[in-house]
Amino acid sequence: MAPRFSPQFLSELAARIPLSTVVGRHVVLKKRGHEHSGLCPFHGEKSPSFTVNDQKAFYHCFGCGAHGDAISFLTDHEGKSFPEAVEWLAGEAGMSIPQEDPRAQKRYEQAASLRQVVEHACAWFEMRLRGSPAEAYIQKRGLSQDIIKKFRLGYAPDDRGALKRYLLQKNITEAQMAEAGLIIVPDESRANRDSYDRFRGRLMFPITNAKGEVIAFGGRILGAGEPKYLNSPETPLFDKGRTLYGLYNARESKHKTQPLIVVEGYMDVIALHMYGFDRAVAPLGTALTEGHIGLLWRYSDEPILCFDGDKAGRLAALRSAERALPVLEAGKSLQFLSLPQGEDPDSFVQRQGSKAFAAQLSATQPLFEVLYQNESAQGPVDTPERQAGFLKRIKEKCETIKDASLKRLFWEQARSRFNNEIWKARKSKSGQKNMNRAVPMGFKPNAPKANLLLEQAVVAAILNHPSVLDQVTEVLGANVFVEETLEKLRQEILVYATYDQTSEVGTLVDYLEQKGLGYSVLEVCSSKVTALVPFVGKKASIEEVLAGIKRAFFQLKAWSETVVVKNDG
Repeated sequence: MAPRFSPQFLSELAARIPLSTVVGRHVVLKKRGHEHSGLCPFHGEKSPSFTVNDQKAFYHCFGCGAHGDAISFLTDHEGKSFPEAVEWLAGEAGMSIPQEDPRAQKRYEQAASLRQVVEHACAWFEMRLRGSPAEAYIQKRGLSQDIIKKFRLGYAPDDRGALKRYLLQKNITEAQMAEAGLIIVPDESRANRDSYDRFRGRLMFPITNAKGEVIAFGGRILGAGEPKYLNSPETPLFDKGRTLYGLYNARESKHKTQPLIVVEGYMDVIALHMYGFDRAVAPLGTALTEGHIGLLWRYSDEPILCFDGDKAGRLAALRSAERALPVLEAGKSLQFLSLPQGEDPDSFVQRQGSKAFAAQLSATQPLFEVLYQNESAQGPVDTPERQAGFLKRIKEKCETIKDASLKRLFWEQARSRFNNEIWKARKSKSGQKNMNRAVPMGFKPNAPKANLLLEQAVVAAILNHPSVLDQVTEVLGANVFVEETLEKLRQEILVYATYDQTSEVGTLVDYLEQKGLGYSVLEVCSSKVTALVPFVGKKASIEEVLAGIKRAFFQLKAWSETVVVKNDG
């Protein structure tokens, strides 16, 4: 008889109450790394061999073998019945007990039945491996017997009905086989309507859920034919958008300090596990989905996405980065690793070994960097129009982030970095970084000093008349200031201009003070600047301010047209 509580309800219940809280009512626990330890309550011992893992929600005793979750602890140690244990936990968690759901009961029974079907198939595939072409293939690839057993690799003979005949002997119906995705039933219009095995002549990779239960299969063709890899269709057990190959093995890894690595294929996962990187997983014939990302974040705050070193790999990395943006959370992100051209994780670790791959893992790129570099690679940004296009693309990416704080921080970082790059490029072009000196064309030698005054005047005018900001943002963004402090002010003013007017940012001056530029504001708005440039003063009209800023940028552009003369001294 299946429980009346749905798996979803029990999972949420387990997530609400840390297991250490339940066990800690009876056992004195001490925190050690990711786990708690103490004396086992199921047998007498003097040194602790009992551990509790809140992340995985299970306890285990290395002395007597006791193992279970919060419910089993309450039933085995406190003597509660299953319903009593669930009701007690629900009361502690503040959750109401769900009503009887006949449909949920039916789905539970159906899933339990299908798990038995695919387990029978998995065991049969394993038995068929010995002496098969699949065994020769994996031996040639250098897979050890331990790895073969760990991943339960098998072989599907090149026979249309071999698996079906075996399962019929186990009293499994064709309807059950079809529902589990093991056989294909032709369309009724076909003359020959006999069902046949889905997997034939393939090396078989069992796909498990997070508990280690087989739920589906992937198969690699060994001879000629397409597709090279074939996965089970989606079934009541298997949702490929929420399943990761190797996740159970990664969960059971003893190397908790290793990063969680996401690769592209079955053999990539297996090769990394064989070389000691046993927290490697892979999506199943699909791009990384939001469901995959949420699942990864349950086990790592910043999993590493490792892609092949080719164009397809780079595109996959970009798609994954863009897919992650809407679901980003504080403290949750992705890291990216692009292998050298022509390499995948399997080939790289086989040729160069674990130390070389570990070195690659130390050189990952954050999510922001992948997005920014991709936009930078679209073409030069050497004109105002191209610069505006670059910023528009970046901002569109940032707008997909639902978390308001992260959206603001991404945009601030992008804008600040872009402005710094443009500023540095302008300094380099004008010869200020290479012992050259710039002589203005047609102006007196004191033109650079006037240049500084005009930059100060523009900033001061905006600070004294913030209402003009909307009308001057475009021209302000298309010009870069030479003086470093003024350039910082210009960048932050542009960032401020991107905020929603309803946000709690405060006034422009307040914002700049929060950014540590309060003293610079006082300097720029000094009476000296106001006296020299009339349109800066607070008494100037909006029309005078706008006209003055326009004239200032016209002159700044003229003064930026220079001839670079080599300094031979």
